[in-house]
Amino acid sequence: MSSGKITWIVGNGFDINLGLRTGYQDFLKNYYSVRATRENFEDLKRAAQEIDEAMWNSDNWGDLEVLLGQVVEWYDSRGKLEQFHDTFEEMTALLLEYADTQIDRFVPGEMIDEADLREFWESVTQFHLRLTHVDQKKLEPYPNFAYSLEYNFVSLNYTTPFDNYFELAVGNYEPFAKRLVSGHARVDSAGDILHIHGRNHDEGEVVFGVSDDYQISNGVPPSDEAVFDMWVKGRKNIVYGNDKTEVFERLISSSKIICIYGCSIGSSDKYLWEQICTKLKNDSDARVIIFTYQLPNRKGPEARQFLRKRAEVLARFCKLGGIPESDVPTIEDQIIVESSACIFNLNPDLNEYSGRGLI
Repeated sequence: MSSGKITWIVGNGFDINLGLRTGYQDFLKNYYSVRATRENFEDLKRAAQEIDEAMWNSDNWGDLEVLLGQVVEWYDSRGKLEQFHDTFEEMTALLLEYADTQIDRFVPGEMIDEADLREFWESVTQFHLRLTHVDQKKLEPYPNFAYSLEYNFVSLNYTTPFDNYFELAVGNYEPFAKRLVSGHARVDSAGDILHIHGRNHDEGEVVFGVSDDYQISNGVPPSDEAVFDMWVKGRKNIVYGNDKTEVFERLISSSKIICIYGCSIGSSDKYLWEQICTKLKNDSDARVIIFTYQLPNRKGPEARQFLRKRAEVLARFCKLGGIPESDVPTIEDQIIVESSACIFNLNPDLNEYSGRGLI
């Protein structure tokens, strides 16, 4: 083998870490509730409260997408399926508008200094040094792979601050990374960023919805089959005529280490977690690192809470990835759960920047 891949999967937590107000409730309360067509908003709120009010009040985007699937039957049973399409098409358009207001707050040339850029680059290429000794051993033989590596990236965000950091890092670090292995230099390269759900300015190619057909009304077929093509993520990319889902599958199948950061591991992205777990089952040398928000300190009085939270993250990831509970012990040593606080400690001062559209 002459080369291998390390793949980063980056979610909304990256933007929130920068200070962007891209949370679900930020959008729902500050933008959607005041700009949506009144009938659309009120009916969606009524449906959500009748079916699962907790998802309406959740902080996770994935819960909104799951809610989309669950309310289909509510609209269909009332002869309002056309309004369902209108409601979520309007929501998607408003979401992109709102994302623009947050992107405008982030000015790379003013906010990313040399120290900030280095922290980004070290987080991407030297993440292993920030793990505990026990977890570093789980990654062996990395970083001593005897072949060159390619760093690839999958963004679940419509926004582009991660892209801004990446482009500056590629321009500043040439080659992207170097390692000394048994006295021989290994030069590692940077690949591309796959926006599997589209980007804010990819007109007509933004994906918002659920993971699979069953998540539409818990498997109850709607009267309009177009619901599946419009609101199941993999199907929507096919409607757009792109092969992003297949590109993701090929990327994961050729990756040796997969790092997940800023993701809630939601069920609306179940089809992604399934691909990763399939990789783990098929390749005992593959590793996954889940950088987890607010993971308790594993040292001192929080150790028991750390063990509980780590077990919860591992169980959720494996369940959504299609790993039977009885098979989890066969792959759990391939999965590392680490605190997200150990990487991407970036410091753009968004509080003092008053860009257009500041909410």
